[in-house]
Amino acid sequence: MNHPKHYQLEGLNCEAMDVIRSILGDEGFRKYCHGNIIKYILRSDKKNGDEDFKKARYYINEYLGENGTGDKN
Repeated sequence: MNHPKHYQLEGLNCEAMDVIRSILGDEGFRKYCHGNIIKYILRSDKKNGDEDFKKARYYINEYLGENGTGDKN
């Protein structure tokens, strides 16, 4: 999940995640990440196993500001 092409917004120099962060603001974005963390962990046994844990880890890093895409909290 490191900047895949399908997340790039055509004609703009940003990803969908950048738009989400901009619209929701920092606190709203953290809540968005928190929800995704819960979602991926809860569905891991039923859907994608380890891949869902990797996605949860990505959102944990976003939540903590450790993916290099936002401010550290």
